Amino acid sequence: MIPLLDSTLDPSTFRLIDAYVTSQMQAMHIPGVALGIVQGDKIVHLQGFGVANPAGQPMTAHTPLVLGSTSKSFTAQAIMQLVEAGKISLDAPVQRYHASATTSARVVGRSKLGRPRLGRSWSPSQPAAMNRVRQR
Repeated sequence: MIPLLDSTLDPSTFRLIDAYVTSQMQAMHIPGVALGIVQGDKIVHLQGFGVANPAGQPMTAHTPLVLGSTSKSFTAQAIMQLVEAGKISLDAPVQRYHASATTSARVVGRSKLGRPRLGRSWSPSQPAAMNRVRQR
């Protein structure tokens, strides 16, 4: 892991970060990454790596991406922060926090804080996996 947010982020730090991302992509067979680094309220670094799709379109920092189930991780983190702050309970009926909800589910349900299993991840050599994701 690269120590990151000291008060000075300079071009040499971004080169180290970019090299780290590239090495991890190779090690984990990740076809493409869009990276954005924010310090305070400013975007300080944007970079695309690899490819954006099976056709080989280059990934850029501005390539539109479908979040899909990735947003479940953000939601789970936000919910757990609210739980830790004592603002909500995982075991409370959802209607306690959203009166018009029609479900009998708990806040999100402990099982919904994870991600669904999709099989293997997509890579340029595995287009069938990407097709499975599109069909869901």
